[in-house]
Amino acid sequence: MNAERLLQHYEKIADAPDAIARLRKSILDLAVRGKLVPQDPADEPAVELLKRIAREREVLVRAKSIRRETALETISASDQPYPIANSWTWARVGDAVLFTQYGTSQKTQKMEDGVPVLTMGNIQNGRVIWSNEKRIPRSSEDLPALYLKKHDLLYNRTNSAELVGKTGIYLGEDDVRTFASYLIRLRPSLESCSPRYLNLAMNAPNFRETQIVPLIKKQTGQANVSGSALKNMLVPLPPIAEQQRIVAKVDELMTLCDQLEAVRTQREATRDRLAAASFARLSSPKPETFRDDARFVLEALPALTARPDQTKQLRQTILNLAVRGKLVPQDPKDEPAAELLERVARIRREEMRTRRGEGHPDGQVCVTWQFDTPEHWEWTDFGTLPLTARVGLDRGKSQQCDNLQYGYFRMNNIGNSGGFDLSELTRVDATDEEVRQFALMSGDLLFNTRNSRDLVGKTCIFQQDNGEIILYNNNILRIRFSPDIVPEWIDIWMRSKPGQTELDRIKSNTTNVCAIYQGKLYAFPCLIPPLAEQHRIVIKVGELMFLCDQLEASLTTADETRRKLLDALLAEALAPVNAGNLQEAAE
Repeated sequence: MNAERLLQHYEKIADAPDAIARLRKSILDLAVRGKLVPQDPADEPAVELLKRIAREREVLVRAKSIRRETALETISASDQPYPIANSWTWARVGDAVLFTQYGTSQKTQKMEDGVPVLTMGNIQNGRVIWSNEKRIPRSSEDLPALYLKKHDLLYNRTNSAELVGKTGIYLGEDDVRTFASYLIRLRPSLESCSPRYLNLAMNAPNFRETQIVPLIKKQTGQANVSGSALKNMLVPLPPIAEQQRIVAKVDELMTLCDQLEAVRTQREATRDRLAAASFARLSSPKPETFRDDARFVLEALPALTARPDQTKQLRQTILNLAVRGKLVPQDPKDEPAAELLERVARIRREEMRTRRGEGHPDGQVCVTWQFDTPEHWEWTDFGTLPLTARVGLDRGKSQQCDNLQYGYFRMNNIGNSGGFDLSELTRVDATDEEVRQFALMSGDLLFNTRNSRDLVGKTCIFQQDNGEIILYNNNILRIRFSPDIVPEWIDIWMRSKPGQTELDRIKSNTTNVCAIYQGKLYAFPCLIPPLAEQHRIVIKVGELMFLCDQLEASLTTADETRRKLLDALLAEALAPVNAGNLQEAAE
């Protein structure tokens, strides 16, 4: 991997969600495939290293320092996970080290005197750290055999599945501490197998995927890979000189990754601070300068918004500005909302006389949460607004099928952040009378009355232009208003932070779901602007939400471009013949 080439393209790939993590994994993958540093024909072949390790192991056996173990199986061509250089060799882990050994089974204690014991918590990022020391008494006769020596490799054999197999190198003083039974000590021959190379090889993605994951067994809730399984795992072994070159190159590139990660973290922190300051500026603006501030901030935010959570916050900010009367100017010539509400009340009374089967109680205005509102805006209870409000048609799952007559709109068709999606619309049969009562029309406000607590109360405005008859589910309340109430305005209000706060107050938890009952919804406070201003706000919110859609689409496209460029960059490292892909992705 060429560090200069990586830096050349870094700015284009750095914001890919997993760029640095993938670079780190690829560095290890390249290292153990012999693609990170060149091979030197003068290096002693790796097969000679195994012979030397075997001789050194035999000396320890004869000195009774270790026990003789059964020879491991030879490695056939079909066993080898991938091709390696001619000077390399595949080796069983047990053959690549002098010996493996389980740690002490004595229970650790909190004590001032005693032998310090390393546990799996001490293995972090390929190293053994010294935090949270635990100890055992010094009285054990066989304890000296378990004392660690510098460069011993510790392997974690049991834990959660993702932590089994993690390794770390002990770099402390010799013969001063031991290790717990759920760790296995591997002692390399320093002249024939670099502990640091073995450590990075056992942390390479391919090693974990092919050697550890298939062997994990669950025992009493924990994953486990035994010592015998460890000794039979396959590791690619280069000549000792190349092992040292690989370790040096990996150190260099991992340091580069650290630097790139620090730059990215700093850049994201700066961008987050600027975005937070901009959102705060919109949350409590000075009335006399707000619109200039809002224009400045809304223009600047897309450049500062680079994550889905930030674009979501931008959308919420737009809604909050809208319901505070801060998004469009007020026009003193507009008819005050109080007159509008009087007209709505008259229309509703007339509707009640002609549709006696559908009662619409006149709500009593009871506002429990308020903020400064523009002149000519009015508070009212939601129950004063609908001409009709009806819960939908009840059809169980057994009555739903893709080949039935009518579309059936359910709560999952309402987007979690507004809008609706008909791509997964199921279908039902219904009588002519049910169609008359439960068919949706463009402009209907749909309110989800039952769901999880986070999702109950989500809303959308139904729109359709193909004439298909679509009915709606009994977990949805369909609401229709007089022409003096713009349904999109009510949708904006209900999805804004003030509206969400009030809806949260009237939610009722049941055994399995959360509900907002119609009676409580009628007491839900609504803020109503003049009719002309409702239209202006809805148009402006639509324009800004469209810009948010474009921003999210551009972020998705940019992420995909970065991902393709990163794929090409890594593919180039793995197979230089594909270098043209990198230039194509960069363009």
